[in-house]
Amino acid sequence: AAGGDGGDGAEGEPLPLQPPTWYLMDSLNSTELASRDALPIEDRPGWQESFVRIRSTSLANFQLQGFPYDIHKLRVVARVPSAAKQGIVGIRAVQETKITPRAPDLGLQDWLVLRQRCYVRTLAPGTKWYLRSENFPEFTSPMDPDLGTDDPSLPRRSSMLAGNEWGAPAREPPAGTEPDDDPPKVEFVMEFLVQRRATYWVTSVYMPLLAMQLIVPMTFVMPELATRMVLAVSLVLAPGVFKSAVADRLPSVGYLTAMDTHFIFVYLYILASSGVHTAIRVLIDLGQAKAAAVVNLWCGLASVILLLLYHIAHLMDHYLPYLKRLSMFENRSFYAPPTVATMENWKPEPQSDGEDDGAKSYMPTAA
Repeated sequence: AAGGDGGDGAEGEPLPLQPPTWYLMDSLNSTELASRDALPIEDRPGWQESFVRIRSTSLANFQLQGFPYDIHKLRVVARVPSAAKQGIVGIRAVQETKITPRAPDLGLQDWLVLRQRCYVRTLAPGTKWYLRSENFPEFTSPMDPDLGTDDPSLPRRSSMLAGNEWGAPAREPPAGTEPDDDPPKVEFVMEFLVQRRATYWVTSVYMPLLAMQLIVPMTFVMPELATRMVLAVSLVLAPGVFKSAVADRLPSVGYLTAMDTHFIFVYLYILASSGVHTAIRVLIDLGQAKAAAVVNLWCGLASVILLLLYHIAHLMDHYLPYLKRLSMFENRSFYAPPTVATMENWKPEPQSDGEDDGAKSYMPTAA
């Protein structure tokens, strides 16, 4: 299902907001066994819960993509029923190439359970989450050396197929035995819990950084150049310290998010003002007081104009769609449920340079 901002219905009512992109990749013969639309959790205000149950002969990963600004917390619970009978050794959640530890068993007999929680906070759209199995040769996923390959509690086939390296080939079956003709079908139970906080981006990121940026034009009217320099150098360090404190639990991604570009602009904006003040100081030391005054005037005006243009663009490109998204939900508390695609409604993802994706990565059509 593709993400979108929705629109107005025929009678002025807003259309349901399309959920972000939640889809299966590199999967063969996938079947949705059961699902439940997202429903509020009675004893947890602001949370919504849904689940899907998937069966597949080869499930490489489950990807969630397209988070909006207003997502605050995401928790994914993956359960594998009758893990030993299915020949499943373990599952993991992966953020890019960073492997996260498996959560302890929740008391369900013969089930593998993984709980992955992320305080996404100021996370911009586009973060990818992966849930991967670790067993069959069809899977391309990291293996857990701690699980071992000689675990007596595992059936023979599971021990035989378990590996300990990324993409490690399966071991050959013992002499005189034949592997199963058909690979067993893997069955996952996926639960998604999402919480939304309507003002987190504004109160926790946008306003504090805006306060830092507003100090920059003020420095151009300060009479003491030494005070300007001290303040400018302090401001250069502030965005980095602030980002470290705010984004300490954000998952690492291999590309720039909207939050990253926002911090980059703030940092370069403040760094440029420090360079201007340094140039003014050099001109004064060289006896060019008139030239220093001209540079101070025009650079001060330029800093104000640049700041206005940037925040107008941010308002149009990010914040207004964000407010529209929020207005589609009563009490601004719940988010849309995930949509599961099967082989019947998948379509090939366009490939670059005319390459054919042999792994058959697919994206679903819009729900």
